[in-house]
Amino acid sequence: VCQPADPCTDDLEMSLTSVRAEDGYLQESHQTSEVGGFADAMSRNILIGDTSSRQQLIGLLSFDTAQIPADAHIVSAEVSLTRSSARGNPAEPDAPLGNMLIDMLCPVDSDSIFGDLPEPEVTDFQAFADLPNMATEPLRYPTQNGRIASGFLTEMGIESLNRDGVTQMKVRFQVPDNDNDRADYLMFYSGDMRVPTLRPTLKLTYRMPD
Repeated sequence: VCQPADPCTDDLEMSLTSVRAEDGYLQESHQTSEVGGFADAMSRNILIGDTSSRQQLIGLLSFDTAQIPADAHIVSAEVSLTRSSARGNPAEPDAPLGNMLIDMLCPVDSDSIFGDLPEPEVTDFQAFADLPNMATEPLRYPTQNGRIASGFLTEMGIESLNRDGVTQMKVRFQVPDNDNDRADYLMFYSGDMRVPTLRPTLKLTYRMPD
């Protein structure tokens, strides 16, 4: 693998889009249950936030990271989602849901998917993410439709990209629900969106051995 001190090519880039059949969102069964009650893989929208019944909503992204060259040294990895709509206000000053975070899995201990299958399953909601908060900073909050929520993966997050298959990520707010009995969630275009540029992306900057 090309290391920073080795002779390498100039920076190269590739963008992976979230796999349409494998991304979606997960909804808690009921407040404080901390287990899933519903999983959606068909919608063009990924919901992140909470419902009026105080159920947490978690986004699920899935990228085919086997496309990354085996010898590539990844310089940076940026996750981006495009806001399609919103309900309520997750950033409401009196009851904020906090920062948007990315959780991942270690490929050494798993296949980098949260369930038995890559497609969203109800049990993915409570599936343990052994690498929480893998963005260098909270995802940038999109204040309007069409704006981007994005964040760069930490060094550990980059190292945990599964080059032998799929890498899944959960995107969630820091606070599961804000107890205000109102739905507060953001909607982002999923991999089912017909316009490719609006789908969730994982943009990689990398170098190859010279």
